[in-house]
Amino acid sequence: MHAFIDESGQRAFTRRSSPCFVMSAALVADADLPRAGQLLAELREATSRAPSHELHWNRLRPEHRARAAAIVARTGWLTFSTAVLCKRHLDFATWSEHETYLRTFRILLERLSWFARERESDVHYTLASVHRFPVSKLRAFEHVLRTRQTEIAWDHVPKPGRVDQPSRNELLQLADFAASIAGEAFNGGDARPSDPTHLRTVAGRLYRRGRGPRALLSYGLKLYPSSDAALESYPWLAGLG
Repeated sequence: MHAFIDESGQRAFTRRSSPCFVMSAALVADADLPRAGQLLAELREATSRAPSHELHWNRLRPEHRARAAAIVARTGWLTFSTAVLCKRHLDFATWSEHETYLRTFRILLERLSWFARERESDVHYTLASVHRFPVSKLRAFEHVLRTRQTEIAWDHVPKPGRVDQPSRNELLQLADFAASIAGEAFNGGDARPSDPTHLRTVAGRLYRRGRGPRALLSYGLKLYPSSDAALESYPWLAGLG
């Protein structure tokens, strides 16, 4: 299977930066990759875009976001997994922007590897390129992770990830939707307050394992830190099921 990864929010720890940094993956089995292309075509048509248009969630009008979320919600072969770094609940103001990105990536990669292990598969991943983030840092971090004790199921992550742009690899546009919908819920956007409406709509696409509250919050929507204070900041989480 393949995971397409993008992010939302600012990496910096400043008063003016977003309260959360979000990294999301759209997971697609290799057999469903052609259907993913068809999904993008359907989303373009539903949002009045040209067939070759590069989709960005944050550029859609409100009514188009509602249509797109409804289409994604009924796409049973698509799975989202998201890691949310709740910066206002961390006293790590000395973290660099690179560290914010890489630590969130580690949390997400753990969950992608578990998803693949459960399905007796391998996961390959492609990350959307990030401004001012050299690929060499990603490669060095991937190497370090493989030499340390982590919860990543490495037997199911055979290769380092690729880095690409949504204009060249259109399936990264699904990752943009996943990250932007989560970012909208935790950070808001376009001078609007945070709003989990669309995340509620696509909640059925979030990776779950088992039953109970941890079935979602340990897998498809992982908050770090997962402290009571952080969870209480987002009371709507309980409604995601």
